[in-house]
Amino acid sequence: MPIVRNSLIAFLLGMLYPMSGWADSDLSILPTEIPLFIITCTDGQDPTCEWEQYGHISYPVNKEYKTARLVVIQHGETLLDTGNYSETSGCRIKIRGNSSACKVNPPYKIKLTEKADILDFGHKDKEWVLLKPAGTTTDGLNHLLDNVVARRVALMCGMQWQPDYRYVNVVLNGNYRGLYILTEPVKKGVHHVNIADSGFIIENDAYWMAEPNWFTTDYGDRNETMDLRFTFKYPDSDKMEPGFLDAVKDYMNEFEDSLFNERSIEKFVDIRSFAGALLAHDILGTQDIGGSNIFFYKETFSLDNPYEAKLTRGPLWDFDTVCHIEEGWTQYNGTNNAYDLQLRSRKEHADMLVAIWDEVRESIFDAIVSDMNTVRNDIGEALQTSATLSFLNCNETMQNLNEEIEYKTHFFQNRLAWIDQCMAWHAHSLVDIKLPSMDSRARNATPCFSVTGMPVMNPQNNGIYIKGGKKYVVSK
Repeated sequence: MPIVRNSLIAFLLGMLYPMSGWADSDLSILPTEIPLFIITCTDGQDPTCEWEQYGHISYPVNKEYKTARLVVIQHGETLLDTGNYSETSGCRIKIRGNSSACKVNPPYKIKLTEKADILDFGHKDKEWVLLKPAGTTTDGLNHLLDNVVARRVALMCGMQWQPDYRYVNVVLNGNYRGLYILTEPVKKGVHHVNIADSGFIIENDAYWMAEPNWFTTDYGDRNETMDLRFTFKYPDSDKMEPGFLDAVKDYMNEFEDSLFNERSIEKFVDIRSFAGALLAHDILGTQDIGGSNIFFYKETFSLDNPYEAKLTRGPLWDFDTVCHIEEGWTQYNGTNNAYDLQLRSRKEHADMLVAIWDEVRESIFDAIVSDMNTVRNDIGEALQTSATLSFLNCNETMQNLNEEIEYKTHFFQNRLAWIDQCMAWHAHSLVDIKLPSMDSRARNATPCFSVTGMPVMNPQNNGIYIKGGKKYVVSK
């Protein structure tokens, strides 16, 4: 089926191929290049969840697994058939996510009874995730390639691991649910976040109230630039040894105390991973800093020696607002949800930011464009057809692959040029020079700017600031 290029053809396709209530013959209109997931729950009913309220936040609860059978088909061949659910076969499926859980076609988590490498990810696993491309947004942008460009940028900026992905069409309980992205969950594992059994993975989680184990920090509980409530991705709550949560909290408090009081943080954090994560978001022009999906991990964590490994940032997740900011730094720079606001005033962080940029600046644009064109060349027509069928049958925004590649190419040309100019200034502005100190009256009178161009209404932290075309030092 050729790429659908206009709304008239899309309308005609919709008249010819209505997909509410499927028969086996309907599968023939789906492009065979995109793998097809046929999921049939044992009771024939979709997974559900309930909603509770905490202040102004609605959050999903009771996201119970349902037993099911999964069949995966590509090019007319069956790649996987789990069989009906039993102790040795089948799978389970449940709704995942937070705000996205309320969608008509939400994201899902699949747990196979037996490990399988479903679509050549290079390893077998039981746990897999189905995400929707951001095709239900109303920002006017195309989102088929968000994960493509974000994964490339994150890896080039130093993330040790980023979830891989595959495009799939999904039929759930006999109904077509549209185009999804099959990906890997953030979890401990040799092929995931590779940490020891003694390590941990935590998430700054805006939906902490739905989790059994969580903690906040002394600064996170009272600082207006932070919104920190940490939950655990590993270890599970029922496998956490006594005193472990309190020890992790004490470690984070000790790190924050050093960070906010201008003491050395070298023994606490892997500064390269923090600078790399911030740079990746800045390159991507990410708009969302909602608080969830900000991950940290330690490869090992001993109650007797908590400094054996450093706190590391990553992996990155949630890319449905990439390519939203063409000029200006992302909002990560202005908050401490990932400690970026406080870290970026430190010379070691600024130096690392510039160093990573110098490593990627010559190659990152070509790498992004190459990845997008690889998708278009390999599965472009099939992907566009699947996106169009999602639009017609799943109440999703129409996505246009060619327009997206054109837009993102133009976006990254301008975005990377802007960052390159700012980084040159950034590096030059952080040399050790004697500058006049800014007294408190001058500091508070009118807005000034950080050395990277971020407006600062009332600079409280030690550092270099720009005011009236001159550089000043705030030193307490």
